[in-house]
Amino acid sequence: MRDLYRSFANFSGIELIVRDLYCSFANFSGIELIVRDLYRSFANFSGIELIVRDLYRSFANFSGVELIVRDLYRSFTDFSGIGLIVRDLYRSLTDFSRIELIVRDLYRSLTDFSRIELIVRDLYRSFA
Repeated sequence: MRDLYRSFANFSGIELIVRDLYCSFANFSGIELIVRDLYRSFANFSGIELIVRDLYRSFANFSGVELIVRDLYRSFTDFSGIGLIVRDLYRSLTDFSRIELIVRDLYRSLTDFSRIELIVRDLYRSFA
């Protein structure tokens, strides 16, 4: 997760991100449910459906992950506060048993892309 945080902060080292994502999610059996919940949560964001579809296909067999990261990079380039969000996610995502709470909070927070500070605050409060 440390490498994931470093890489997403400046959007470099993509291959390292993918390796760490594989290690982080390899033991999580509920990945399909996560993707399904993410699809429901992000359904209103333009371009996000493709990302979720790719996530579902790729995390099912851990192939095509490089394309996922590329799509995520394009999607998050407009968020000036992404560094803070990723920093809070780095602190919190070490406990995968709280993933449902993560998705629930993301659904509540990410309804408006202009509320980046609120997103960071909610994530920090939920998982710190």
